[in-house]
Amino acid sequence: MIYLTLRLMTSLIQFSPKPMLALLVWFFEKLIFHTIGRWDIDYARRNVAQIYRLPAGSHFNEMFVRQCLHLQCATAVETLRATVDPKAIRLVGFEDLQERSKALLRANKGMIAITAHIGSWELAGSLTAKAGDVPMAVLAKPAKYPQLTKYLGWLRQRTGTTVLWTNRKTLLREMLATVHERGILGFVMDQKPLTSQGITCDFLGQRAEFVGGPAQLAAKTQCPVLATFVVREFAWNYRVISKIILPADHGMTDVEAITKLLVETLDNAVKSFPEQWTWNYKRWRFSHAQSFESQLGSHHAASRP
Repeated sequence: MIYLTLRLMTSLIQFSPKPMLALLVWFFEKLIFHTIGRWDIDYARRNVAQIYRLPAGSHFNEMFVRQCLHLQCATAVETLRATVDPKAIRLVGFEDLQERSKALLRANKGMIAITAHIGSWELAGSLTAKAGDVPMAVLAKPAKYPQLTKYLGWLRQRTGTTVLWTNRKTLLREMLATVHERGILGFVMDQKPLTSQGITCDFLGQRAEFVGGPAQLAAKTQCPVLATFVVREFAWNYRVISKIILPADHGMTDVEAITKLLVETLDNAVKSFPEQWTWNYKRWRFSHAQSFESQLGSHHAASRP
């Protein structure tokens, strides 16, 4: 039922006029903020409180979190529409991405593409695949519900990308094969590693752990690394931002140094578009966590009639 409901929702977004989709965005915002996403909203408040020193429950914290939620909902709806109707959105900067991708792929070493959960990361993947015009695989963690995992796999396949689920025993072999066969391997690398054995870097002024896989592959294969972000400028209009981080045969072999270079690019992107980053992850291991939980509790108490 979950899978069929999501497919039905996709069809609704595909064929509905844009004014109706604005109402759908409003409905999703209310649904998430007041019911199914309340815990996620609390994590966002806590993260914003820690990074920007805006106490959870304060006016500025609440306004920022609500703005982030609105942009997430609007971007999600517009991305789904663009998945089935690419002409529904206007893009700026795709030609630059195409030029950089083609230049890097001429070395015949494949390519690593990184992005973050900022703006439309789904469009970042699909546009990178389109720009490179070679097979592309992206790593993704399975969703909590198998039906949602199935839906996400179907959706990404429509955009020309193959999903490599991180729980598969053949993952490492498939990752290496993608690069060795001159394809593109994509990482959304701003989340915590599944284990505590990640590489620690500075991120938004805090120490945070990151996966070392992209850097290990870049060091081992000497393939180039490209960063792509697709940010929302206003309704139905997006800007593609791309940057070459490492060229082919870059000569770097220090995995920690490469990871810090990649994280620096993510850090700059989030600082440039903070309202478009997904703040509701358990991203950091904060000290004094209890004080933040107390702030959240005070906020809920104050918001009750």
